[in-house]
Amino acid sequence: MTSPTRALTDFLHALTPAALPPSAMQAAQGALLDTLGCALFGAPEPWSRIMAAEMLAEGSQGRCTLVGRSERVAAPA
Repeated sequence: MTSPTRALTDFLHALTPAALPPSAMQAAQGALLDTLGCALFGAPEPWSRIMAAEMLAEGSQGRCTLVGRSERVAAPA
């Protein structure tokens, strides 16, 4: 029996842009642009700098990018 998580992972792995309706692609593109805009806007704000400094001071290390910085942190950070 396949777990629900495995079934979802297999479905998403096999999914191609051609299989999606144009409205879904447009919504995804809009969401991606919105996310990028928010990240670029928020990166230099004081609260973002404070949070980045806190995560780095705690020694968080990983592969996740901090927008506007060269350091990387773990995903939970």
